[in-house]
Amino acid sequence: MLKHIVVWTLKDSFSDEEKHSIKIRIKASAEALVHSINECKGAEVITDLLETSNADILMISSFENPQDLEAYRIHPKHQEVLDFIKPLLASRVAADYLEGSES
Repeated sequence: MLKHIVVWTLKDSFSDEEKHSIKIRIKASAEALVHSINECKGAEVITDLLETSNADILMISSFENPQDLEAYRIHPKHQEVLDFIKPLLASRVAADYLEGSES
């Protein structure tokens, strides 16, 4: 199984209340992609990160292989969610790995 991890940091210009609202909307829209994109086998969006974190949101999604991740990446529903999220972000970091592989 391929794991796709994305870490987002929201813009500092948002108040704590705005960030809370944004996190709820991002979580709902990103997790809904599992129901819209067959290649995505699972997704969890974590918005209650500890104070020791230097990011606001973490998403972990699962795919059977790199080709399925690519199909997800270019899927119109995924692009819609990205169009919503991108303007809200100060930064984004992503990492992918194959579960069970040793490097």
